[in-house]
Formats: sequence, structure tokens, C-alpha cells
Amino acid sequence: MTPDLILIDPELWAKTRSGARAGRGFRYQDALCAALAVEAWAGEAAWNAVVPEGLEDATLYGPGLEIRAQIKSRHDPRGRFSLSEVADFVAKMMAPLDGVADSSVRLALILERPVDGLEASGWLQPLASTGQKFEVLAQALTAAFAPRTIDTIALLARLHLVVLPDPLSAVPLVLERKGSLDPAAGRLVAQELRAVAGRAADDNFAKQPQDPASLGATDVQRLIDGVQRILDPLGRLKLADDLCDAANFHEALNAPDFYSGINVMPGHVGAGLVFERPTETADILEALEAQGAVLVAGPSGAGKSALTWLAAYHTRHAVRWYRVRRLSEPDVPRLVQLARLLDVSPARPVGFVIDDVGRTGAAGWDILVSEVQAIAGLLVLGSVREEDIFLLGTAATTPTVRPHLDEPLAERLWVALSAQGEVAFSHWVEPFEDSKGLLLEYTHLLQRGSGLSRRSPSRSADAYQRIEMTNWNCCDALRFQVGMVRS
Repeated sequence: MTPDLILIDPELWAKTRSGARAGRGFRYQDALCAALAVEAWAGEAAWNAVVPEGLEDATLYGPGLEIRAQIKSRHDPRGRFSLSEVADFVAKMMAPLDGVADSSVRLALILERPVDGLEASGWLQPLASTGQKFEVLAQALTAAFAPRTIDTIALLARLHLVVLPDPLSAVPLVLERKGSLDPAAGRLVAQELRAVAGRAADDNFAKQPQDPASLGATDVQRLIDGVQRILDPLGRLKLADDLCDAANFHEALNAPDFYSGINVMPGHVGAGLVFERPTETADILEALEAQGAVLVAGPSGAGKSALTWLAAYHTRHAVRWYRVRRLSEPDVPRLVQLARLLDVSPARPVGFVIDDVGRTGAAGWDILVSEVQAIAGLLVLGSVREEDIFLLGTAATTPTVRPHLDEPLAERLWVALSAQGEVAFSHWVEPFEDSKGLLLEYTHLLQRGSGLSRRSPSRSADAYQRIEMTNWNCCDALRFQVGMVRS
């Protein structure tokens, strides 16, 4: 039998396949973002957040740091980039930065292949510090920037040139060194993280600038834990799986009825369902940085759980956050062991969130807080009802933040809900006064015209444990970006 042959015109073949070339470029970009996120997770980079397809192909953020990076691939392993190509790439990056102070934004050009006549600088120093001669490059930059003028020395002082032919190849080595993951497992994590980076790039088409899709330490750790569950399910379960899991802010939980008894989870914050409270969030982050342990306290309906997860969300790039399901005294050594296995340190913090400490385990909380003083980089964040604080022996020495509905927040909520046609009052003052400072009571009054306290006691008790949430569009109008904890 004669085999079937696929006959394609060679000349036509040479002129087409632009999709294959473009697709490879995007895959390289996704792989590069995955590798950059792993460097941040390992505590080996100046940045702790990677935003694919943000202001540039990738934007890197850290404490007082912003690096805008263009990422360029070249399929032919023998192909090299020219100085004129480099100049064109840099001119494109600089166009939005006219008038921006040199120290505020750094630039990076990340290439798959080397450049003829120019050595890479890497991340530790800019091109200007490499001691190379830049006369030819300066001429190419002058031509690329025309008719604009360019200060070549100042530009090269803020520009990094990085050459990475195979960015994912280093990921298993980093994961083995920092996470004790064998190379095969490391390769699985790398490929999964590349897919996550691609989805983040897609998501940023519709995302708002205050809250772009990004990759950070918690995202990487969650993928590592997932692979370990597959490779060693019994060992992982014995250590911590029945006790805690990495916070999944990417699992967007869009609940149709936020007053039906749903507990607040990280995915509710990631979905944009929780109203921002920037002042209280900043208070929590400052206290975490200073002492490592913080309580969020208040009566039922004050918004403790949502505020607790908001604080974790805003530090998810720098801190690997875990949701703790229970916290008895015997559980504390297991959490401490997990933190040590995760190589906890000030450069690579690990955080545990305990929601409703009085119910979860008061004695365990006190022991865990004492461990915070002994283990650098360990953070604990708990919510507790006001009536349960007396159960905690460490309450007097633990910073406590108490969320309270104030007039500015009440007005913003009323404006946002009014825009959606979901309010039963023509003004915010009356429901605010009736709410007695409880956010859940206030939002319920706004939307339904009656408070939770007027309902049956059994339903009221359940409802007061739920959180202040409204729909996605309302949240967009009120969202604030709160600064992350300094490394």
C-alpha cells in the first residue's frame, strides 16, 4: 500500500506560518514569566510580583521597584539580534516614559538569543555598569529615537539586557534547591506555571489597572503543593493537607447570593466581591511587618473575615499564605514543620490565616504566636469575635485591628449600589445610623430595606457571620490598591 503524502508548495510554505512564529513567541513569553515568578518565590529577585501583558510584555514589581520588560524570541538557535533591533525595542519601551524620572522605572530587554556586538548585563547591574563600549549602540539609539533626542548614558543606566535561551530549564534547579523538589516534579511545576502565566496574560485584557492578574509567591507555592499531592499523597496528607492549604486567590468564587451562609474564602477576594477597606488593611500590614502576628476583632457582621483575607491578598506576591482549617495545640508543631520545610525566612515569608480563632482553637493560637517570635519570616493573621478575645492569653500583646463602618465608606457603598439600582433608600444616612456600625447589617439594609437584626434569631446568627460583599461592578468603583508589606 502506498503511504499518503502531504504535498505543500515550498514557496508558499516559506511565506506562511506566521501564526506558528507568533505562537512560539507567546509561549516563550509565558515561560519567561513563569521563571521570573519562581525567582521571586525563591527570594532571589528584587521583585515579588510578575504581571504578564501589563504595561509591557511583563512588568515586575517590588518594594519601591518597577521594571518594564520587553520579551523577544527568535526561533533559529544560530540567529542573533542586531544592535538596530535592540535600539528599536528600547525606543518602543521608552515612548510611554517621556518625562518620568530616571529612578522611578527601570527597563529590561529579555532576549532568547544574544546580540551581535553587545554583552548581556543580567539583573544585578544595568548596561551602563558593564564597562562595554557603546558608540555603535548609541548611533543606533539616536536613529531609533529620531526625531526625539536621547541621553544615552542615562538610558543605559536604567536598562538591563538579559539573555535566556531556555528560561524553564533553570526552574527545576531552583525548586530543588529551595523547595526540595526532585527534578521531575520541578518540570511539572514549571509547565503548569507557564500555563498559569498564559491565562494571566489573557485575563489582563479585561482586568482593571488597580488589580491586574499577576504571579507571586503564593501562586507558585500552591502549584508546588499540588504536584506534591500527586507524587506523595500520603506523605503530604500526613504533614498538612488535612490541616491547611495554600490560599487560592485565583479560584474566583462568584456567589449568586452573598447572604445564604457562604463563608468568606480567598477566591471571594480574588473575584472582586469584597469591598476594599484601605485604612484598616494598611493598619494590618504595618502591624504584621512590625510584630508578625495580628488579630482582626469585632462583633459579628463587622467584616472581620473579609478584611483578614484582603490583607493576605495584598501581600500574596511576597508572602506564601496558607488557610488553616483548625488549630489545636497538637497542630502547631505540624504548621511549624511545614513552615521550616518551606524554607521560611524574612526573604521568603510564610503566613497562616486562621479565621474565627475562638472557634478554630484559642490555645493553638497562643502557642503559634509564641513561635512567631522564634522563627523569622513566620506570619500569623487571625480573625476573632469580640466576645472570644478573653480566651486568648496573647491578646494583650498582639496588635488588634477593629473594622468599623464609617461615614465615608457607607457613602461609597451607597453610591456604588445605587449605580446598580440595588438600593431601597434614597440616601445613605438612615441605613448607616440603623446599622450600628456593622457593615453586613448596612449592606443588607441598603439592598433589602430591612436589617438582619429584625429577622428570626436563628437566621440572624448565621447571617452575621457572612461578609460584606456586593457584585463585581460595584467593587470596581470602590477598589483601592493598598501597598504590600515591605520585604
